[in-house]
Amino acid sequence: MKVHELTKRLENLDPDLEIIFYTEDEALVREGHHFTIFDAMGIDITDAELTRVDGVPSLKLGATEASMKIATIEITSIF
Repeated sequence: MKVHELTKRLENLDPDLEIIFYTEDEALVREGHHFTIFDAMGIDITDAELTRVDGVPSLKLGATEASMKIATIEITSIF
């Protein structure tokens, strides 16, 4: 999702609503639960290269010939 897509979706919502992120990704969901919820801690812009390490999506932070500017949202489990 691009910033303009997120902005467009959010601008139609009540600005005082709480935002909760969730996933149904089996690798992140605790046994016996259907999903895991997260809270946003911060938003930033950084230079990073999108990579995979052992097949897992990852970021190589820093400016390189292959990097690009990306927006990041830091999340944390709210449990």
